[in-house]
Amino acid sequence: MFPFSSHHYQLRLWLAAGGIDPDADLRLMVTPPPFMAASLANGSIDGFCVGAPWNSVAAQAGAGRILHASREIVANCPEKVLALRAGFALANRPCVSALSAAIREAADWSADPAHLDALVELLVKAAITQQEWARISAALLRDILAPRSGASPLATLRLDREATRANRDHARWLFRQMVDAHQVVSLPENEAIALSVYRPDLGDAPAGPSVLPLDLDLSPGP
Repeated sequence: MFPFSSHHYQLRLWLAAGGIDPDADLRLMVTPPPFMAASLANGSIDGFCVGAPWNSVAAQAGAGRILHASREIVANCPEKVLALRAGFALANRPCVSALSAAIREAADWSADPAHLDALVELLVKAAITQQEWARISAALLRDILAPRSGASPLATLRLDREATRANRDHARWLFRQMVDAHQVVSLPENEAIALSVYRPDLGDAPAGPSVLPLDLDLSPGP
């Protein structure tokens, strides 16, 4: 995993919880997610921390087993963000508000169980081109978005709008992980920079009426 990714920090925390020094007892390396299952199968790596569906791909191929969902290591771990250059964001506040409103509305739509099938079809259509991968991914996505009865609620992917909000507690957490990984010096001014990047005030600004059309066209493309 990339050394500045949340997966890297989750893996370090998991190793440390088991008494393993991630800086001295093993070697962490970067492997592109689509190649992780094959790398595990051929012995190039001994394990990995990755976003779905590559963990399930490895398990289905018999190359390994899934030990934990990421949220069992760090609940509500910060992940993807809407990032803009500061100058652009400040000079184009209406645009930023509209983008943020679109994400909030998409989050509300995606979190509605009634939209699960449409969401899965939309994601597969957008990201997968090979027919076999589409079939596998659709099954995996349903497990990720709506785990089977009896599964841990921690395995459920959060899609609600609060999960998409720029939360400065996430900035503090990421800064602490970067310090522990020896990527940045623990100084108040460095933490202040990390906090300043998160601008919930820009994302929370109203953007008027609905900006996201929900009559999504899921028909097969040409």
